[in-house]
Amino acid sequence: MLLIKKFNFKFYIGLLFVILSSKFIFAHQPDIASTILSQQKNGSWVLQLRGSLLALQQQVRYHYSDTAYTNIEEFKSLTLDYIQKNVSVIANGKKIDLGKPIFRLGHETNIVFQLKGMPASIDRFTVINSILKDFNKNRNILVVLKEHFQKTQFILSRENNHTVSFLLDNFEFRLVKPSIFNYWYVGFFIIVLFVVSFLFFRLKSG
Repeated sequence: MLLIKKFNFKFYIGLLFVILSSKFIFAHQPDIASTILSQQKNGSWVLQLRGSLLALQQQVRYHYSDTAYTNIEEFKSLTLDYIQKNVSVIANGKKIDLGKPIFRLGHETNIVFQLKGMPASIDRFTVINSILKDFNKNRNILVVLKEHFQKTQFILSRENNHTVSFLLDNFEFRLVKPSIFNYWYVGFFIIVLFVVSFLFFRLKSG
């Protein structure tokens, strides 16, 4: 029992560290943001999107218009629409409803979603967050927190199409590496087939 209490203490200290450190980093670097996927004490899951308010404003203006909003409520509405088009949480192959967000606007902005319809038992997650896709060197740090699991960070960027899949395995979040077989080997097979066909018709005509 004492061991569990100590683990809980470390878990919430880690969560506090992630939240506080993000305030110093992401508020001043618009091309860097964080996504926190965490399970609560009651078993529910929460998704937090943290980053620069300036970056979010730039993305909303770029994808809608410079005069798309005239007040905070309009800005929130457009931001939610933009998030729904660019952020997804998939559990066991099922796309999860993000629900209604809580906005905490400021220099460093935090948008919190209480995820709905999460499976009781989860074997695999896929998280997509391409909110900063229009920034050249954008990077989004995905932090996953679940009690008794090792705290894990992944990077969402252009290199992985802002998408990460991972398994929940033996109290760890294990990255699922994307396969490159489909593109390289199919392309190679087509080239070989073309060369063989060309040589066959040349020999036949000769």
